[in-house]
Amino acid sequence: MKPRCPCIALLAVAASSAQAAPPPWDEVVFADAFEGPATCPQTIIIPDGTRRTRLLNSNISYGVSVTVRPSVFLAEYDNIWGHNTPYDGITPWPGVTGSAPVLRSFHRWNYVAAHFRTPATVPPGYSGRFVNPATIAGPNITMAISRACGDFATHLPSPGCITRDVPTADAYMVFWQFNTSSPQMACNLQTDTDYYINIIQSDQESLTECVGDLCQVAPWRN
Repeated sequence: MKPRCPCIALLAVAASSAQAAPPPWDEVVFADAFEGPATCPQTIIIPDGTRRTRLLNSNISYGVSVTVRPSVFLAEYDNIWGHNTPYDGITPWPGVTGSAPVLRSFHRWNYVAAHFRTPATVPPGYSGRFVNPATIAGPNITMAISRACGDFATHLPSPGCITRDVPTADAYMVFWQFNTSSPQMACNLQTDTDYYINIIQSDQESLTECVGDLCQVAPWRN
């Protein structure tokens, strides 16, 4: 009797491997009926296959201080970067220059989506940048500015609106501007438009400044 061809088995293995591979960043799966820019999903599934649940409240300290602003509502940008101490008043978007928030209740399985709206007019050359500081050691961060809550791919204004796996080493994250130049390197915003700052911990194995699955994340603005 002739030996049976192993082709079927090989095809089955190949199909299984293909199904196991995580989707690319332009095919992020939203697990809670994501339907576009107006929807904030409770849960998303990112390309590494992990499920992330939206974090809505966290204690926040600023800089190296251990004093916190308690239970900050993270759904709005101004509540995070509109301060730079636990006691100051709120400064509207883009917030306090040099704002150095440290989100102290960020689990490995969380994501943050902070809404902001750009003003109707801006000065020429208006721009800003986020950084993952060396001063506050923490896990690597992926950050995106998107027209949609919890989105890291589909609704980005330009390719430069996402930075992936940024280490805590004074490493630059998203640079935003009101321009159409350098779309691969910069996040090109428009006036009078709603956006979200979306953040996840990209390195789920990091033990830096983590207690169990709870880490501190420091998306500073400069």
